[in-house]
Amino acid sequence: MRSTLIVVLTALMLVFSLGRCWGEENVSESAQKRWHEWRLSRTEYPFAAWSYFSRYVGDVAGYELYRDAGLNMVQAPWSQHTNAAEAGLGVLLGSWEGLHQSPYLLDAYLIHYAEPNTAVVGYMLYDEPHVDLFPLLGAAVETIYRKGPSTSLPIITLLPNWAVDWNRFKMTYSQYVRHFVDTVHPAVLLHTHYPLLADGTDRKEYYANLELFRNEAERAGIGMMGFVLVTSHMLYRVPSEADIRWQVNSLLAYGAKGIWYYNYRIGDDRFGEGLITHNEGVPTERYAIVRQINEEVQRIGKLLLSLHSTVVVHADDIIPTGTQRYEPGCLKGVETFTGEAFLIGQFKHLDEPSDDVYMMIVNKEHLPAQKPENTAVFTLTSDYKNVWAYSRASGETELLQPDDQGQYRVVLPQGHGVLLRLTP
Repeated sequence: MRSTLIVVLTALMLVFSLGRCWGEENVSESAQKRWHEWRLSRTEYPFAAWSYFSRYVGDVAGYELYRDAGLNMVQAPWSQHTNAAEAGLGVLLGSWEGLHQSPYLLDAYLIHYAEPNTAVVGYMLYDEPHVDLFPLLGAAVETIYRKGPSTSLPIITLLPNWAVDWNRFKMTYSQYVRHFVDTVHPAVLLHTHYPLLADGTDRKEYYANLELFRNEAERAGIGMMGFVLVTSHMLYRVPSEADIRWQVNSLLAYGAKGIWYYNYRIGDDRFGEGLITHNEGVPTERYAIVRQINEEVQRIGKLLLSLHSTVVVHADDIIPTGTQRYEPGCLKGVETFTGEAFLIGQFKHLDEPSDDVYMMIVNKEHLPAQKPENTAVFTLTSDYKNVWAYSRASGETELLQPDDQGQYRVVLPQGHGVLLRLTP
């Protein structure tokens, strides 16, 4: 009880002292500014994994395994951060260290790592907080905006929609997320929703969670990232390649600017192998899958970081709850679209404005009993003339040719996606 009171009083004092200098509007603007400064500072699309280095001694070779899988950010304890940096990884400091509870430790980190050319790209403040911690986390986030380098993000993961119970939180999930955004003022939203259930089905609430986070990120003018399950555990199955691709491409279609793989190395019987085996620390089958996917995405990674989501729709007989259905006229440059089980996201270029429309099409089917591939068919409106497809193999564009009826056909295997550019 006494420790809880101390935490609350500390939070109130921090909020009061900081609030005298900064108003809500200033913090909100700082969140937006920090997000875009961070986004523009990236030389690669961000890939991270929920790491285990707080439990194991991570030498340079251990961190290089992550880098060789196409990851470029990692949670590293302070004692190991130089090993992570030497391996070529951006460092996320603060995991399990309670930086939000210790302003002195946070200040020390920020002052030390504000030096030019630091490998620190973010500060992990908390994993899945209850609303009671929002004021304290908000004070820590504001401190990072005021004192931290513009190339570092405050990172806080949020509970998924199925885990926020009214009886416990006394609010709906949408209220929980809105309260978090308006109290903490994060620069990026990130939730831990794992949809792959052990019975071979998916969580029905998955897309509703993505929809809400996309909308809240848009409202606040900040970024969004997302988790991809690679580790079977308790309620969740061993993911197939199609499962992993489906999660990655769904996040990309919703405008995510970073992928976090839920990867564990803990040696607990409740957890299967993730990217690295628990005991030997060697790559698993999923390591090779993730490396291949990361390589493909990274070929257009810088472009993805510059694209701003404008609309996301589902083309199917029954669309997921909480999402938007494709209707004629809802997609810019597209006259008609037909196909089953497709997710379509459209984007505009933030940094090089033009009339070009970027469009990602994803085959949502990824389960063994479903068709091995699906075909999307669409036509263009009169003001758009060409369709270019970005190659997964090279990142280069290829001009697609319509048939005699002016129809473009895109064939996608399970879980796969393709980025297109429509030009006038």
